[in-house]
Amino acid sequence: MNVIESNTSASVRNCESFESVIKDPDAWLRQASQMLMAVEILTTGFVGLIERSRSMDDLDRKTGSFKLSLLALGYCSENAMKALMAKQGIIMVSEGKINPASFGKKSGHDLVNLAKLANFKLSTEEHSLFLQLTKVIRWAGKYQAPLTTEELINSKTNNPLTISIPRDVAVIRAIYDRVYSQIHTKINRNLESL
Repeated sequence: MNVIESNTSASVRNCESFESVIKDPDAWLRQASQMLMAVEILTTGFVGLIERSRSMDDLDRKTGSFKLSLLALGYCSENAMKALMAKQGIIMVSEGKINPASFGKKSGHDLVNLAKLANFKLSTEEHSLFLQLTKVIRWAGKYQAPLTTEELINSKTNNPLTISIPRDVAVIRAIYDRVYSQIHTKINRNLESL
């Protein structure tokens, strides 16, 4: 075997490994769980920061922790929906990367769209929260301003940074728990049928 054949073989193995991770619902769930745990740790410090906010640095710490928590909530939700999609075989890999067509849109960050694709029913409250968290993922958790003028105008009346801590953390925790149960109930049912 020459060097080119060896590199090609290693590349094929890496692609197969990549695809197996991408199609593993538990890999997506682990990521969602890690994001949720980070939010729960970050938000426990909010009360002290709010009570002690006396300087601009304190305000920046509080605001930064809040935005990071919202971003992690959004990523938790995204990974949970993708876990369901992976379980259902919806996520496709082609040419060594996730095929964006798996998500039906240009990007895989639209949480309401992901829930729809995963056949995950959202309550009215969850739907509204997913709309807000999608904005957080797209811009509000990362940038000082939206990506378009239209989003800036909309954010004045529908600000994504009005998500409530701890209430909305509890909503996302409940969604995560439902997703976990759905995936592991299906796994257990599949094992029972063997």
